[in-house]
Amino acid sequence: MDKKKDQAMRPEDLTIKNADGTPYQVPVEGSLALLALGYKGLMAWRAARIRTAEDHKKQGK
Repeated sequence: MDKKKDQAMRPEDLTIKNADGTPYQVPVEGSLALLALGYKGLMAWRAARIRTAEDHKKQGK
């Protein structure tokens, strides 16, 4: 895979901040704001979904 693409998908690159500089909590359900951000919003949403699925798997749900 392209090294540039790998770097863009790191979790630390997926941090989205509000206008006041505070981190945005990405909802598992997604949001129009994430869609408006394009690639970065989509990757942040996917990462949130994966984290939630892994947490549920660990808890046996």
